[in-house]
Amino acid sequence: MRGSSFKRQGEKQLKEAVAEAKAVTAASRVAMVARVKAKREAELVRVRLTREDIVGARAVRTVRGWHAVVRVNVKTVSVHSGYSWVDRVSFDDVLEVRS
Repeated sequence: MRGSSFKRQGEKQLKEAVAEAKAVTAASRVAMVARVKAKREAELVRVRLTREDIVGARAVRTVRGWHAVVRVNVKTVSVHSGYSWVDRVSFDDVLEVRS
């Protein structure tokens, strides 16, 4: 008799733990969706730079930081990589320009 009471109590605790874990998972999922939505909205608001905006610039900023401009191409900007070659950055990836 006594064993079945402990079993029911254990099952109840297990169900409560599962329900709590599901609630935490749902909350984190809602937070993630909100972050993604905010990022997409910010991306829509961001001003897209064109070639005309970048010509004559000394430096451009990307998600990885500021880079010195070597030349402005048709669809990309060539920037110093810190090595013996240059990296190309798409105009869409340029966040800010300094002349």
